[in-house]
Amino acid sequence: MREKVLIFGANFPVASRIADLVRREFDVIPYDFSAVRESGQVEIATEFTGDLLSSTLTCIDARYVVFTSESLLYIHSKALLSGFLSELQVCKRMAGIHLAYVEIAEPIVVEAGRIIRLLEGDSAYGKRLAVLRDALTGMAVSLLQVQSVYSPENDLWSQNFLHLLFGAKGCKPVEIVESSGDWEALSADVVAQTLVSSLGRVGTQKLSHGPYPGGLKAFCAAATANFMQWSDRQMARHPHADANGLSTLPQKREFILTGLHAVTRQAHCAVNYIYRWAPEDAFGSRTIEQFRFGLGKALARSIPRDVVGGVDMIVPVPETGKIYAQGLAAALGLPYLEAIYKADSKRSFDIESFDVRREFLFSRLSVVPGLLMGKSVIVVDEAIFTGATLKVVSHLLRQAGAQCVYFAIPSPEARYECNFNMQPKRNLLSAYVRKEDLWSYFNVQAVYFQDDVTFIHSTEQDGPQCMACFIARGSNEKLS
Repeated sequence: MREKVLIFGANFPVASRIADLVRREFDVIPYDFSAVRESGQVEIATEFTGDLLSSTLTCIDARYVVFTSESLLYIHSKALLSGFLSELQVCKRMAGIHLAYVEIAEPIVVEAGRIIRLLEGDSAYGKRLAVLRDALTGMAVSLLQVQSVYSPENDLWSQNFLHLLFGAKGCKPVEIVESSGDWEALSADVVAQTLVSSLGRVGTQKLSHGPYPGGLKAFCAAATANFMQWSDRQMARHPHADANGLSTLPQKREFILTGLHAVTRQAHCAVNYIYRWAPEDAFGSRTIEQFRFGLGKALARSIPRDVVGGVDMIVPVPETGKIYAQGLAAALGLPYLEAIYKADSKRSFDIESFDVRREFLFSRLSVVPGLLMGKSVIVVDEAIFTGATLKVVSHLLRQAGAQCVYFAIPSPEARYECNFNMQPKRNLLSAYVRKEDLWSYFNVQAVYFQDDVTFIHSTEQDGPQCMACFIARGSNEKLS
């Protein structure tokens, strides 16, 4: 049984990234803030009562509570701040609960009029930070202090300065308010990984990679140049060519921009589009649903006609294979049937251990035997990384009496581990089972993948994307 971690304010950028990485080793319970926008400012709509968190923790039996000072950016009344502190105090008095807190001294914020600035220590935010720090004095808390943090380009609050910088083409110029002296910023991944490693410990840790010469304005200029060079390289490269780096920058910039390489890749990660994002989310000029349906239709070209002629139905792996399977069924003119179902909506992608993941899947996947007995089916899932899901699916289908089973995958074979933190470190199936032997490993008639060229063409219709786990070994090498 995996331990549970409650992420307080999990819809904030840094806390959201922390949740992504914690999820690989723990069960994450996201505790989001709902918000309303009034007079150009975002206000937290939640009225804290002092027992919201404790009631939640009692119900879910969580051991850890993680929160960041991002919450203080949206608390604009003494009553709300008092309620917020009461939540933490009540939570701390509960036996066996450990608090972990990330304190961001100078958050990067985006204001109306395309203005990027840092909140200095003497601002209203700085005063709230001091109040919170005093409230935590004497409490057994794991405290991680950082000057500032940059996070992936896409976040729910649209307060991310990288999103503004990278989306500035064709828009009016971005105004950057200069910060005084040298400045430092860490990627959200560095902060998240440090916090995850310190869960359960007590004490204060100041996280620093050294100041960036020239302040915020110089950093933003370097970040923009870095991103533009990466885009130009990606758009110019041949589909099968290696991309051996994002940019070449002066030595003094490299130590601060190293983390930006990963953030850029994360913001343009193909796994987001094929798996993580919701169908209604926008993907360039399309929606994710349109993108996935199109990949499903294109997959029809990878399946031999003589195989299609003997198939009774297209069956998706829930929930990830549904839209692809609908596209494939439409292209092949075959019935689409949801003969596999999930007991709940929890996802297994970020579980590192193969055995834990397989046990998780066996407890949540079921089939409808009456629909499968004696039938020939094509099963569709979004990708094969470790093969844990399809190993379980094959077993369930054979138990249900399916006569012939084919697997159809709308992405290419996952050949390489991700070096940009979008997937947990684990052994890929391709590392020990050859592509031509997958049918035997899964105990199915055949396994069909999307071809590389079709996948690249569809995914890069609206600009360069990172497909390094699928295509071109060189593009997935660590960058220094």
